[in-house]
Amino acid sequence: MMYVLIAVGIGFVVLGYYLMGELDRFLHRGSKVRSPKRPPDLVLFGNVEKPDDFSGYPLFPGLFVERIASPGNLGEFPDFRALAALGTADVDNLLLCSMARKRNRNCLLIAVCNNRLYEKMYREFKVDHLLFEKPSGISLVEFVEGKRK
Repeated sequence: MMYVLIAVGIGFVVLGYYLMGELDRFLHRGSKVRSPKRPPDLVLFGNVEKPDDFSGYPLFPGLFVERIASPGNLGEFPDFRALAALGTADVDNLLLCSMARKRNRNCLLIAVCNNRLYEKMYREFKVDHLLFEKPSGISLVEFVEGKRK
């Protein structure tokens, strides 16, 4: 009987350590509880020329758009169909394109090249649609849907 009580006590201690570790990880993430949802069709970084085109979520029926504030936020989305890197800094756009291509080889990459000196680097990252001015929201949707080349 004594051995059973010792085993149960050790089990409670191990369970307590495990639960406290989970609580620490939860608090370290910033206490953000995310509801499970489908992966976005388009991850958008930066601003579009006409922001009112993106006023609703989902943007158009069947197309789900998520915005990210910095390249580091791309890790929140393990799977996506397309990435639009429309930032004002080419370094951020190139970093996003590189991360997206490593994470998802088949994703569609749309990027704005702000300085033509970096055009060759965008081509090396195999950006599908390299733009030299910010597109409107409608044209982004056309790229994602395959209606614009």
